[in-house]
Amino acid sequence: ADIQDLTLMDTVAIKVTTTKNVNKLDAIKSDINALELSIENLKDIHLPVNVNIEGSPAGGYVVGDVVTNQNTIKVSGPESIIDQIEKAQCDISVEGRTTDISTSADIKLLDEYGDIVAHQNLSTNIKNINVTASVLATKAVDLVYSYSGVPSDGYVVTGDLECDKKAVYIAGKPSVIDNISVIAIPATAINVDGKNDTYTTSVNVGRYLPEGVRLADSSFDGNVAVTVNIEKTVEQIINVPVENLKFINLPAGKTAEINIGGADIKEEGGKHYLMFKGIGVSGAFDDIEGNDITGYVNVQAYMDELGVSELGDGNYSMGILFILPDGIQTYDDYQVGVTISDKK
Repeated sequence: ADIQDLTLMDTVAIKVTTTKNVNKLDAIKSDINALELSIENLKDIHLPVNVNIEGSPAGGYVVGDVVTNQNTIKVSGPESIIDQIEKAQCDISVEGRTTDISTSADIKLLDEYGDIVAHQNLSTNIKNINVTASVLATKAVDLVYSYSGVPSDGYVVTGDLECDKKAVYIAGKPSVIDNISVIAIPATAINVDGKNDTYTTSVNVGRYLPEGVRLADSSFDGNVAVTVNIEKTVEQIINVPVENLKFINLPAGKTAEINIGGADIKEEGGKHYLMFKGIGVSGAFDDIEGNDITGYVNVQAYMDELGVSELGDGNYSMGILFILPDGIQTYDDYQVGVTISDKK
């Protein structure tokens, strides 16, 4: 059937000949004299090659990166057939795997319903591609959060940071993740400078994973909501008994006592008290009394600050280190008069 003889009706005559026993044959006839053709435009398309992962790795493992040696395919054929093609795909199985897989996979042309599109006049520039898929071990690790910055004047951070995710599953080579026990979110990720109310921010923990490690849960985008509780502070004067102020690291052969004539010390009911100004949130001072607060005068630290090895008899002004109940602090630098003398 010579296409050059094509008619306007898209038919072409069928000519039957033979090269055998030509001189013995009068005629050769066929039951069909003409061939009707379906003729349409030739169409080329380029498609990305998708890799479909079949099955699941062994327990405690996930599929990591999937790499191919070719990521596009050229398909040529009749326009009506080409238009049916939705995607190009190859399948690899990772069922029960604990190690990486490398294989050659045939490329299939699929329609919108996932059925294979095939036609004798379809042609492609490649038939298969090489695929490598990494298989990674998984592990659960805790998330540790901290914050930076200082709230507005008169406000403090209270309690622990609250978050909607305290642990995540990570994936990587066993030699890498075996040495990881926690993921530390740096303080710079949560900054409370100038805040005067409870502050919530979103932190993407994926940004702080070590090299070679990824999040194992593909449905988790890495974003965690972290809340820092910030409350307004109140001030309260607490009368701390002078006997609650103890001396430590006193040089041998010396005695020390508090001078009760200082400006911050008052007498009440025959006892002497240091007027301590505490700062905390509302409710922090409930059930707190002066006896709950202890202070220490470190004599050796005072000597080290002066750069002396001996302390003569006399009066000195030394700082106090307070041990405070939870939720209470002070911004004042307390000094107390101290009399040093030889031990009798």
